[in-house]
Amino acid sequence: MPLECIHMDLCGPVSPLSKGKNRYILQIVDGYSHFRFSYLLSQKSLAAEAFKAFKAYAETQTNYRVRQVVTDNGGEFIGNNFKTLFANEGIECLLTAPHTPQQNPFAERANRTLLERTRCLLLDSKLDHSWWGEALSTAAYLLNRTPVVLIGFKIPFSLFFGKAPKTDNLHPFGCLVYININKANLTSKLSPRSNKGFFLGYDKGHKNYKVFNMVTIKLQITHDCIFHDTSVGLENRSESPEEVFTVPSVEAYAPVPVLTAAEVEDSSSVSSHGSSPSPSCAQSGHAGSQPAADAAESRLLEPARSLPKGWVMENVPVVALNNISSSIDTSNILNSKRNRGRNVAMAASIPKSYSQEIS
Repeated sequence: MPLECIHMDLCGPVSPLSKGKNRYILQIVDGYSHFRFSYLLSQKSLAAEAFKAFKAYAETQTNYRVRQVVTDNGGEFIGNNFKTLFANEGIECLLTAPHTPQQNPFAERANRTLLERTRCLLLDSKLDHSWWGEALSTAAYLLNRTPVVLIGFKIPFSLFFGKAPKTDNLHPFGCLVYININKANLTSKLSPRSNKGFFLGYDKGHKNYKVFNMVTIKLQITHDCIFHDTSVGLENRSESPEEVFTVPSVEAYAPVPVLTAAEVEDSSSVSSHGSSPSPSCAQSGHAGSQPAADAAESRLLEPARSLPKGWVMENVPVVALNNISSSIDTSNILNSKRNRGRNVAMAASIPKSYSQEIS
């Protein structure tokens, strides 16, 4: 049953300091369900207070009592705080031999697994190492909702609380989010309706999220936000709208000469008499049309520049088909609309592809 045997260990110090100025991790693992509680501590002396909070919460939620605690001979566990607590609550404390972590495998392995998941979340999200506290809390949240081989691929959350966890609120750690702004804080009808930020984990409240607002430079708790699950990483968070959308200026387009009706008539009369245009006219016409020709040539060569090295783009003429005819074999049409079981049957008349003719 839950809480019959608890495995506990203190990990740290972790460098650098987390955003919450913490450097130690108190790991408490239930031996029955493998459900884990991870507490971030600024100093070792706070471990006893964290255990009291765990005991009160776990016993209230499960209606079971903590009976036995397995831990090492760390100074924080053999001090007067824990000794008095265990004696008053009637909890049996089993201490491992010095320098023998093999006697407390649950907690030791839980520390390794948790730190590996934390490291992966930080690498994938490309966040600074000072965010390890939020990444560790998220890793513990996900591990409690992941099937475990040692307990028959069951979920720790289900065994500990007796109900299935909700997974419709899961999102990639560090993904891009747009945090909706309260209407009372809007200064204008043209003001943006959301701020850009990134996702930092789950809050204990009802479907609330921890997000970092990149506009206010603050960590906040919210449920009114839009997630971009495919945008994970620093390059997606730092993108500005100017980098995504580029509006070409007017100067980017080359001027194209436009002939008036009189100029068209003059050019047609000159060509009808067979005389060549004057050098000045030819030179001016060539100078006016050269920028347009260069721009057209640049647009034609643009696809070729994006080809891999060694590839050549070739324009292949498309031959238009004069006549396409096909015959339909109607042998698959059913004589009756019902089969032997008196069920309604449907049939479709489909042409055979091999009988098509192209001329």
